[in-house]
Amino acid sequence: MKKALNPRIIVSLTSYGDRLNTLSICLKSLLNQTKKADKILVYLTDDIKESHLPSSLLELRDRGIEYRFVPLDLKPHKKYYYAMQEFPDDIIVTVDDDVIYYKEMLSELYKTYLKFPKCIVTGRAHEITFNDDGSIEAYDDWNWCSQKYEQPSMKLLATGAGSVLYPPHLLDEKLLFNLDYIKHYIT
Repeated sequence: MKKALNPRIIVSLTSYGDRLNTLSICLKSLLNQTKKADKILVYLTDDIKESHLPSSLLELRDRGIEYRFVPLDLKPHKKYYYAMQEFPDDIIVTVDDDVIYYKEMLSELYKTYLKFPKCIVTGRAHEITFNDDGSIEAYDDWNWCSQKYEQPSMKLLATGAGSVLYPPHLLDEKLLFNLDYIKHYIT
C-alpha cells in the first residue's frame, strides 16, 4: 500500500432532484467545520444541468463548493467512485446530502484517522451481530448506531449519515471501481 505524503481532505457527496432545494443547508454545515476540507465536491448526474441548480447552491460556488456532472447514475456510489479516482492520493470523506453536520465532525474523523491511519473511520456505524452458529444475523437485528467501539473492528458497518473517512490506497481498486459489480447492486 502506497502512503500519500500530506494527503488533502476531500469531502464528497451526491444529490438529486428534490433534495437540491435543501442541499445548501448540508453544504453550509460542511463549510462551517472547525477542520476545513481542502475541497467539497457534489457529484450530480449529467441529466441535471447547472441551470437546474437553485440559486442557494450556485451562490456556494463562491465559498468553494464544486459541482461535478457525471455520466453514470451510480446512486450513493457516486460519492466515492469519482472522487477516489480523481484524488487517489488524498483522504476522501463521504457524507450524505440530507444531514446537518456538527462543527467538529471533520476534526473528529481526522483525529481518529491520525490514530488509526490504515482504517476506515466513521462517525456512525452499525455493529454486525452473529447467530449461535456463527452466521451473520439479519440486518434489522444488528446493533444500530453502536457506540461501544473505540478501536478498529471488522464487526462495524459504516453508515453514510455519520460520514465516512477513507484513507488513500486502502481499498482494492479492482473491486472498488468495478462498474459491473456496482451496477449489479444498485439495480
